[in-house]
Amino acid sequence: MNLERWLNLMRTFGYDDNADTCREIARAYSEPHRSYHTSRHIQSCLSLLDEFSALADAPHEVELALWFHDLVYLPLLHDNELKSAEL
Repeated sequence: MNLERWLNLMRTFGYDDNADTCREIARAYSEPHRSYHTSRHIQSCLSLLDEFSALADAPHEVELALWFHDLVYLPLLHDNELKSAEL
């Protein structure tokens, strides 16, 4: 996970020091039970956003959604996306 990118994004929302949250996000996307929604998947999503950000009305909000979109992943539960959105 790209700490500098995260910190830059957080500054756009008025947060200065948010490195601990980025480390928690990286930890979550590195959980051993994940096969798809990993840090590599998030980086791929962010790369696509970089390529097409001019098409977004609110690219910073889209980026924030990408960082969190499957942060919670417990294979037997059906509300992972809802829990991720709540975070």
